[in-house]
Amino acid sequence: MRKTPTRRPARRSYHHHDLPQALVEAALTLVADEGLAAVSLRRLAQQVGVSAAAPYRHFPTRAALLAAIATDGYVRLRDALTRASEAMRAHPDRILSAQGVAYVQFAVTAPGYFRIMQTPELGDRTEFPALQAAHDAAFLVLRSAVEAEQQAGRFPPGNADLLALGPW
Repeated sequence: MRKTPTRRPARRSYHHHDLPQALVEAALTLVADEGLAAVSLRRLAQQVGVSAAAPYRHFPTRAALLAAIATDGYVRLRDALTRASEAMRAHPDRILSAQGVAYVQFAVTAPGYFRIMQTPELGDRTEFPALQAAHDAAFLVLRSAVEAEQQAGRFPPGNADLLALGPW
């Protein structure tokens, strides 16, 4: 009598709808809860329920993941600074202080982003051109407010880039 082989049900591979975004969200939560050192691509894969290799299709290194998150963070910070400037358009003497409040609010309400944006691990932004561009765009919004203050005589003359580093 010939034995018929038992068939295993076909194994379904799990496909995450938006894996890059899921990894980013998991990383932000992990940073806020446990700190930056807790973030690894393997751990994030476990948290979102994919294979250990899956994150590497989108982020070849941990630094690439952190750079992507920091890039998004700087875009969000730039937007917050811009909104603060626009809200004070009728009161140009309050723009710089409104930007300061927006900066602190961003840091408080988005601690995961803020910690990643400030990490020394991403010190060499030339490896990540999008990160450098997002950083520079956010800084430019602040620098523009410093220049306006200089032109109005409410801020000392000098190099606006250097003067903007204080509030930054």
